Amino acid sequence: MNIKILILEHDAYDIDLIKYEVAKSDINYQFEIVQNETGFRAGLTNYIPDIILSDYSLPSFDGLSAFKIKEEISPDTPFILISGTVGEENAVTIIKNGVTDYVLKDKLFTLNSKITRALKEAEEKKEKNIAKNKRIQNEKRLTRAEKIAHIGNWELDFETGIALWSDEACRIYGLPLEENKHTFKSWLSFIHPEDLDFVLNKIKESETSLQRSSFAHRIVRKDGTIKHICSYSHFEMNAEGKPIGLYGVAQDVTEQKMIENEIKKKNIQLANLTSHLQGVREEERTTISREIHDELGQQLTALKMDIDWVKHKQNNPDRIVVAKLDEMLNMSSELINTIRRISSDLRPAIIDDLGLMAALEWKCNDFEEKMGIPCRFISSVKERKFENNFGINIYRILQETLTNISRHAAAKLVTVTVSENKTELLLEILDDGKGINNESIGKGKTLGIIGMKERATLLGGTLTIEGTKNKGTCTKLILPIKNEYTSS
Repeated sequence: MNIKILILEHDAYDIDLIKYEVAKSDINYQFEIVQNETGFRAGLTNYIPDIILSDYSLPSFDGLSAFKIKEEISPDTPFILISGTVGEENAVTIIKNGVTDYVLKDKLFTLNSKITRALKEAEEKKEKNIAKNKRIQNEKRLTRAEKIAHIGNWELDFETGIALWSDEACRIYGLPLEENKHTFKSWLSFIHPEDLDFVLNKIKESETSLQRSSFAHRIVRKDGTIKHICSYSHFEMNAEGKPIGLYGVAQDVTEQKMIENEIKKKNIQLANLTSHLQGVREEERTTISREIHDELGQQLTALKMDIDWVKHKQNNPDRIVVAKLDEMLNMSSELINTIRRISSDLRPAIIDDLGLMAALEWKCNDFEEKMGIPCRFISSVKERKFENNFGINIYRILQETLTNISRHAAAKLVTVTVSENKTELLLEILDDGKGINNESIGKGKTLGIIGMKERATLLGGTLTIEGTKNKGTCTKLILPIKNEYTSS
């Protein structure tokens, strides 16, 4: 690689001396000679030298003027003055003004070492500038990213007790960008009073363990605005493993918090609406059940009694007529039983009469009798009156599960277990059938399953259904029992 040297010199003899001296170096050089300002400007622009060697004094131009022009056009190019008249005091002033170096004409033997040093310093300066520009660009990108994400960073020096905040950290706390230095005490002054003890405990835990810390809290800005913050911090250790500082970030999540609260509000409204609709549906079922039982049931009972009366009032009964009357009596009995079953399915009165556990056990026995599938009922729950929606929803979930088993499981045994602890009630329904497809559960396409999960959610609980191929299905309902009545 050739080093391009621009020589500003009018004396041909001096030019030959410079070339002769430079030729002694092991480095390859190429030269461009200029003798005035016009040629110098053109050389800077077109030749683009790696280094400039300039005479201190020329007939129509001078080295210091050339240096000023160089600073405008090519400020990073090294500039060495060559003169036979520069005094020591003047040389110091020249160097202070930015000239890279100078060489006396009677000591040209020092020129190569000074060129080498100047080029090396220029390369180092270039690398530093590249690194500096890269750092500045990274800082700009970080600042933009922090502003977009509402994340501010900070660094706390334990020796000084001062934390340096980024611009975005200042914005989050509602401070001017110049107020970016804070003590731990001044930071605490922003913490919401209701969150202060929590924050101090978190900090104490972190100091004890020297582990990274993360927690959410609120701050109160000077204008009274409340912000929700997620804080993350990490200790900086020295070579001996002792903490010398703390650094971290503070993220403003106020907007997300508002959205979450709005979603929670909407979910509560939807839950209340769903609960209301469930209540209306149960009331309608109760009304229909009552109408069927009281109206149709009584009418059919009366009809059965009339048929029986007609049968026994015949003096000379005809066998065909008697057979027909018996058939009508049997049909009436079947209709009455059907009405009772439909009425019971619509609104199981047994819950109100005998309690939830008795209703669940009756449902299991009814399932076993009708489906011919053994259904064991195991309960360790003390019978008592639960809140009305609590009981009917558990009953409906058992009812729907048993219906699904009878339709799809091909089971030979069903076990229903009810247990409780101080805060929760657990209903577990296990069958030994072919096993439900877990993928279909995840997709939530079955209306029955959707309805069961909605009922569980309304009561603040969870419903899980897991199937194993050819080994059966387990339906597990967990409900909080804080809404129960202890007695009735």
